[in-house]
Amino acid sequence: MLVNFFRSDRTVVPITLFSICFLVQIFSVFTDVDFELIQSQSALQLSIDWINEIVFVGATLAVILVFVTTILIGVLVNSCDITIRKSFLVSFAFLLLALGVGEHFFVSIQSISNLLLVIMLLRLFRLPNSSGSKSIIFDSSGLIGTMSILDSGNVFLMIIVWVGIVSFKSVTLNDWIISLCGFFLPFLYLIAGLYFFDSFQEVNNWLPTFSIIKIQDSKYIVLLGMALLFIPALLVFIGNYAQKASVIRKMLGIVLLLFVILTVKMIFSGGELSITTILIPTSIVVGLFFDQIKKVIIAESLVLLFLAVSSYYYFVAYFS
Repeated sequence: MLVNFFRSDRTVVPITLFSICFLVQIFSVFTDVDFELIQSQSALQLSIDWINEIVFVGATLAVILVFVTTILIGVLVNSCDITIRKSFLVSFAFLLLALGVGEHFFVSIQSISNLLLVIMLLRLFRLPNSSGSKSIIFDSSGLIGTMSILDSGNVFLMIIVWVGIVSFKSVTLNDWIISLCGFFLPFLYLIAGLYFFDSFQEVNNWLPTFSIIKIQDSKYIVLLGMALLFIPALLVFIGNYAQKASVIRKMLGIVLLLFVILTVKMIFSGGELSITTILIPTSIVVGLFFDQIKKVIIAESLVLLFLAVSSYYYFVAYFS
């Protein structure tokens, strides 16, 4: 039973997660599965495209990014006691969704942003029980600033940091100043670098653009699969929301707010649809559903249904 196996924090579980990620990636390399990359205005895009052109280098870095994100999201929910028992169910949910949407096939701006987002949540969710609140606020804001350099649409994620500050502690003027300093520090380094290389004209590449997304036909298939998995999970998630302790409810509220912000960002980011944008909050909701559902057969059925839909998406993407 897939779900029951991941209801544990034994060492064999993360090893299994890595094995699944590695084997699927090897399969994708040797079968030459190719998905269209989501283009970005970031100055890093040319370097990332160059890395992806070197097949084994791009595939290796993609596996590392996805696996590290997978493990860290498990550490996040376990260290914050968000789940009933310590397990890798949320990690399994993230890996399931990541493989289902082709996240593992190449290095992308969004896969890097997802890793930084998990690290930011790890720092932010330590705020209620830490005496070093100033360093946490600075680090969290700095990570959002870095993510905003990678993708200018991530600037709206500063709302998450500010909501976290207000939720977890008594706010002072110093907290807001520290937050703004942390957020703008990466931009200061960016401007200094552009000045050093006499490339100020590149600043326009970081300006956000807004337009409604365009969805390819094959994307509708994987969207359907995610809806079939996410909607029941969200209903159970909301139904059990009131039973959580106060701090946990605030964390889960931030997760839901994160999902809303990332969904709006995905819709108005322009270009082709990048489902990887919403993987982090979606996987937390789905993972908690796996943890809370009493009839495991329901979770197993939804997993198998998602695998069937995503497999068909692979088939359509491969032969299109």
